[in-house]
Amino acid sequence: MKNTTFENFPDNVKQIYFGNVREIIQRISLVELNFLNPFTHLKVLSLTNLDGRLSDALTILHPFKHKSMKAVIFRGIGIRLETVVILTETMASYLKTVCIDTLILAENNIVEVEPNALSSFQYAHCFNVIVLSGNRFSLVTNHNYGQLLQLLPQLTNLKIFDFSYNPVKYQTINYLHIQYLNDVAHFQPPFHGRIIYELQSKNWVSGKPDGSDHYLQSKLTKKTQDLPTLTIAFPSRSKNLINLILTNNILLEIPIAVTYIDTLETLDMRFNQLQSINETMRSWMESQNQRTKNKFKIYLANNMFLCNCDTMEFIQWIFESRLNFDSKTKNYTCQLSNGTFSDTKTSVL
Repeated sequence: MKNTTFENFPDNVKQIYFGNVREIIQRISLVELNFLNPFTHLKVLSLTNLDGRLSDALTILHPFKHKSMKAVIFRGIGIRLETVVILTETMASYLKTVCIDTLILAENNIVEVEPNALSSFQYAHCFNVIVLSGNRFSLVTNHNYGQLLQLLPQLTNLKIFDFSYNPVKYQTINYLHIQYLNDVAHFQPPFHGRIIYELQSKNWVSGKPDGSDHYLQSKLTKKTQDLPTLTIAFPSRSKNLINLILTNNILLEIPIAVTYIDTLETLDMRFNQLQSINETMRSWMESQNQRTKNKFKIYLANNMFLCNCDTMEFIQWIFESRLNFDSKTKNYTCQLSNGTFSDTKTSVL
């Protein structure tokens, strides 16, 4: 990828997609700074499933400093023998100078974000969509905490923030239907339809930061292996947050900070490890359902519910509640005291 590679191409190209070329190009080892300089009107840049360094991918944004782009998609970029990526301030320096509507930095095996790498964006207000899914770093730990607080008030137009499938590495990742991420499906593996389709609105995770942050914290456990504490942060008392997805996070309980979101209408807790829902959270959801005029939806499929004497109030509540559940029959798989599996409908009889 040299500065002269595209010198004879027309300058009116608006979209460029590089993807799944590993069988053709074994490894991209040289990327020069002005590789994309001929494309002065470029609006969409997509690099997916490439053998190369993420640092090189971020470098080719140099010609677009102080320009506007509709989408920058860097997904599945990495060298097979190099297992981890540390995102540094230097790597992100050109990224911070571009006005980007949709930014996707997914499945790049980022394990750590160094100080200032995700702060001080010159055009943070341009972001409508940010997707950081499928990496291996925690969003709010140690030095990340400060730069996140610095960035949040600047994201005044953010509609979607997707930080799913972190920090544990997953074999399969299912994305929301986000423009550009799904439009390039001819370069990507087929979409596996496990996400509820009716929730694919632009407000799936929406809300403008209001300057007040509340934190969700839950201990991640997987069998006998102890995993790090997962800390999630988002603006509390938000006036815009409507739908919140917390799927595939191995959460043992619904974080109490959810109760600070007065405008919430949909809470997706599928594919976690909930064993029950406590009385405080149940009461809040009932109140929230009244506040939203019976619009509140709770999604609970594929958890680890227990059906025993200690959880019977929770099981009965499921069938008595007027909330909108993902299962119309309100029937969920649960484990009995003897270790066998049944379902909530059978257990309540």
